[in-house]
Amino acid sequence: MKPVITITRDEVKAVEDLFSPKELGKLLAQAYLNGWDANDAKKLAEDFDKQYKNFRVKFRGRYACGGYFPEGDVIIDKKGAKHIIERHILEEKWKYKSKFKYLTADMLIQMLKETIETGEINCDRSNAPNEAVLEKYYYGLGAKNRLRVVIRKISNGL
Repeated sequence: MKPVITITRDEVKAVEDLFSPKELGKLLAQAYLNGWDANDAKKLAEDFDKQYKNFRVKFRGRYACGGYFPEGDVIIDKKGAKHIIERHILEEKWKYKSKFKYLTADMLIQMLKETIETGEINCDRSNAPNEAVLEKYYYGLGAKNRLRVVIRKISNGL
């Protein structure tokens, strides 16, 4: 029998704006059941939460998929950060190891920047003109060794 994972309010202060203690506790328990060390998963989630707020990278506009996606600054908003932590750091979406299990938050932030700057647009997944799906190959990343970043036009220049 696997031990029960407990989490206190003090342990989630770093990510409390994204998850309640109960939500984070459930996600950490799921990460543990998927083969993660729950403390490693918690540290990656906390580190990413601290760093995503300062994330800003310039997307150079591109013609692709029969249209033009405008240039602008790319940020990670609260909804995007929650999605990344919940679905890709703590939850096992694929039937094999998490894509991000062996990454640090610094590495993940750098890979996101590189994918936005130099990734290929996936026309099958993009919803032009307000959304572009960028992909970049990273050996050993997991599902098809690709990091996928969805960027959406919020306003002119952002």
